[in-house]
Amino acid sequence: MSMSNKLEAVRVLQIASQEELTKALKEAAVNNVAILPGLERSLPQEAESKLKNRSCVFLDLSKMDKVLEHCPEDQVIKVETGISVNKLNEYLRHSKQWWPVSALDDTVTVFDVINSGEGGPLDNRFGGPRQLVLGLDVTLATGEVTKCGGRVVKNVTGYDLVKLFVGSAATLGVPTTAYLRLYALPETEKTIAWLSNDANVLVDLSQRLTLSGLPLSSLELIDSHLLYDMAGNDTNQVEKLGVVLHQRQAMLLARLHGHAAEVDELFNESLSVGNQLKLPGKELDAEFSQSVWIKLSSAADFLGSQSLDISASWTQIGRIVEKWRAEHKFLLWQARPNMSLIKVFAPDVPSALELKESLKAFFKPHDETLAIAFADEELERVIEFVGQDTSCAEQLKKELKAKFDPNGILNPLAAL
Repeated sequence: MSMSNKLEAVRVLQIASQEELTKALKEAAVNNVAILPGLERSLPQEAESKLKNRSCVFLDLSKMDKVLEHCPEDQVIKVETGISVNKLNEYLRHSKQWWPVSALDDTVTVFDVINSGEGGPLDNRFGGPRQLVLGLDVTLATGEVTKCGGRVVKNVTGYDLVKLFVGSAATLGVPTTAYLRLYALPETEKTIAWLSNDANVLVDLSQRLTLSGLPLSSLELIDSHLLYDMAGNDTNQVEKLGVVLHQRQAMLLARLHGHAAEVDELFNESLSVGNQLKLPGKELDAEFSQSVWIKLSSAADFLGSQSLDISASWTQIGRIVEKWRAEHKFLLWQARPNMSLIKVFAPDVPSALELKESLKAFFKPHDETLAIAFADEELERVIEFVGQDTSCAEQLKKELKAKFDPNGILNPLAAL
């Protein structure tokens, strides 16, 4: 069977080598086949029309999961991007090293992390994939392989193409190998929780903790009902923290990593910052906190819901979680205020779009700017800029897409 027939006949294309990927992309360009990254999943009828009735395949790189080079002394590793994050960190554990990225389960690969551009709650301290990916080999839609970045931290002159590809949802190219920046494996960790009926108080506390300069690995503000959902059958741990189910409370979680003595010192200093606002903090049970942090790394997937990812200032986040959420009683949300990010969750796409319009209406009288990323009815990932002229940015995105993917075969269901 020729590759072109194979592309038309199957919904999943498992790639085991660079040569196979190059051939597949060339054939896809010739046959106008859409390439969607990741494992096979159902697509709504509207998405099929977005694909303009052309055939499509899901690109599975899970067989490209080798460690190609590891330099423990330089804290750098080169891997094929199909390797799972958990498998990578299990390998690194023998060298007492760590790639500080959170993964919900063993199916999350380095490829997924690069495409999403998000490393989860650990982004707070380690900067996320744009700081942790040093170099890439990327296969373009033409089958051509381009290299960018390298194996050292300061290795960029001119345009930093690594940061262009990271977070581009495989719309510009398919990353196949990556140089990753590593850190020493922490000896221990602790998590502190602060609870309040006033989310704004916790926004203030998160700002004070950030300004204190304490090296907190994660700093996450969440809805108390979200914590309940993540606790599952272990609700006694939530109740120990003072959470009252019928109240709409908020909780701030701070995660600390390092040597035992260092973590104890950071723990006490963090508590003292909370005490200044008369907010007593409590330590989370170690096993329970591990479970919570894993689920927070991809809360939308854990909940099986749609999310609105909103870029907002400290003040805007405070207003969203206090005043706007009062109009939506059962809204689940999480925020990283020091990263200007808040996520709100909806059971389905129509509900998420209703929340988006409600949020825009809430801020309209103030003439403020927002950026909202969401999935539309066709499950295309869209970014909407509220109160901003984005015509130049939109033109630039079109030019980039035309440059790297002239036939439009790479992930047409996502926006750059």
